[in-house]
Amino acid sequence: MSSENRSHFSASCSSITEEARAKINLALHVTGQRPDGYHLLDMLVTFADHGDRLDFVPSPTDAFTLSGRFGGTLAGGSGTNLVLKARDLLRAAIGPLAFPVRIHLEKNLPIASGIGGGSADAAATLRGLTRLWGATLPEEALAALALKLGADVPMCLESRPLIARGIGEELEPVPELPAFAMVLANPLKGVSTPEVFRRLAEKNNPALSLALSRPRDCRLARGDCCCPQRPRAAGARTRARDRGDLGDVAGPWRAFDPHVRFRRHLFRHLCDDGGCERRGGSSSRGAPRLVFPGDGNGFGRRMMAGLDEKRPFIAVGIAVLTVSDTRTPETDKSGDTLVARIMEAGHRLVDRGIVPDDRAAIAARVKAWTENEDIDVVITTGGTGFTGRDVTPEALEPLFEKRMDGFSAIFHRISYEKIGTATIQSRATAGVANATFIFGLPGSPGACRDAWDGILKGQLDYRSVPCNFVEIMPRLDEHLKRGATK
Repeated sequence: MSSENRSHFSASCSSITEEARAKINLALHVTGQRPDGYHLLDMLVTFADHGDRLDFVPSPTDAFTLSGRFGGTLAGGSGTNLVLKARDLLRAAIGPLAFPVRIHLEKNLPIASGIGGGSADAAATLRGLTRLWGATLPEEALAALALKLGADVPMCLESRPLIARGIGEELEPVPELPAFAMVLANPLKGVSTPEVFRRLAEKNNPALSLALSRPRDCRLARGDCCCPQRPRAAGARTRARDRGDLGDVAGPWRAFDPHVRFRRHLFRHLCDDGGCERRGGSSSRGAPRLVFPGDGNGFGRRMMAGLDEKRPFIAVGIAVLTVSDTRTPETDKSGDTLVARIMEAGHRLVDRGIVPDDRAAIAARVKAWTENEDIDVVITTGGTGFTGRDVTPEALEPLFEKRMDGFSAIFHRISYEKIGTATIQSRATAGVANATFIFGLPGSPGACRDAWDGILKGQLDYRSVPCNFVEIMPRLDEHLKRGATK
C-alpha cells in the first residue's frame, strides 16, 4: 500500500454507518412515457424513520456481508446487489484512493415492497463510502452516479421530503412537512414495479398540483400562525386520489396484488371512530413514525416483543461522557447518537460532557456523576481501543464494585455481525459503582448504536422481561445500607 493510501486508510480506520430509510410515496402521478420506455412521474415523497442499515469499515480486501430479517432474501444474489454496484461505480469515479472496504448490510426492509429498499441501500452506500474514502465529488457528480443506479436513487440520496419529477431525477425540496404516524402492512408478496407500470391503461395523466395549506382548526391569523405548513393537492379529482392512495398506479397494483383489498379493509377498521391517531412532530425531515408489523397475519400481536406492557415505563437519569482529545460539542456525533436515543426512549439526560483521553480526568468526572443522586446510569464513549491514549477502561474499572462481564460479551457478539473480527479491537466494559450503572462504549457512532439498540434500550426499560437493570436499581446499594445499620 502506498504511503498516500496508507495515510487515507489510517485516517478512516473507524467505521462509518449510514441509515437507508424507507421511501414513502404520498402521491404518484404518471404523466407520460419517454421513447426509451421510462415513465415520467410527478411524486410527493417522504422518508420514514425505519429502514436498512449499512456499516463501512476499511479492510485488506473487499467484503460484503448480510444480516437482518430479510438478509437471507439477498444471499446468493450479490452479483446484482445495488450496494456492490454503487461501490464499484463510486470507486471508478474516485480512483486509487478508494481502498478496499468491508460493507455490512442489515436488511430490515422487505424486498420488492414498493418502499425503495434497494435504492435506499445504494444511496446510503454512495453517502457512506464518500465519507469513508474522503471523496470530494461535487453534488451534481454524485447525483449523476445515483441516477445511473436507478431512477429512485437520486431522491433516496437526499432522504428528505421532496417532489420528484421526470423519471425521478428532478428534485424539489418540500419544506416543513410535519412528522406523522404511519402503519405499513406487508403480506411479504413481492410486486414487480415494471409489471405494474406495463398494465397502466393511461400514461398521460395530469401533473401533481400542490399548494401549501394550514390545518383547518388553526385559530390564528395566517400571518401569526406557527402551525407547520402542509402540502395539499389542488383540484377535486387530485385531492381524492392523493389522500392515502397510490394515484395512477393504484388500479394495476390492486389487480396485480389481491392482498391490497385486505389491507385497505384493515386500515378502514383501524381508523373508524378516530382509531387512527395521527401524531404531530417537530421533525424537520418530515419522517413518518413507522410502525412496521412485517406481515399481514401478525397485526394483532404485541408490536414490541419482550415487553410487559402492563408495567409502567420508568424514566431513569443518564449522563453521557465523550472521551476524546479532538472532539467538540459541534463534532461529537457519538454523543449526539446516544443523546438522541436516550431522549427518544423517554429517559432523562441529566448531564453531558467531553473530557480528554486522560485517566484521572475520566475517573474524576465519572466518580462525581456516581455521587449525583439524579444520575442512575453513566455512559462513556471513546478511549476503549489499544493505542497509547486509549485509557477509558483503566479509568473506569478501578471504580467498579462489581464488573459486568456479560456486557462486553454481548456487545462483541452484536458488533461481530457488523464489522467482523475488527470488533476485537474494542475493550467495551461495564460495571456498577456507588449504586450507578457505568457503561464504557467505543467511540464510533455505529458502536454506540449497537450498544444502545442491542443492549441498553431493553435493559434500561422497566417493562423488559424476564429481567432488566431498572428493577434492581433500588437494591444496588443494599450492601452499603446493611453496613450502615450494623
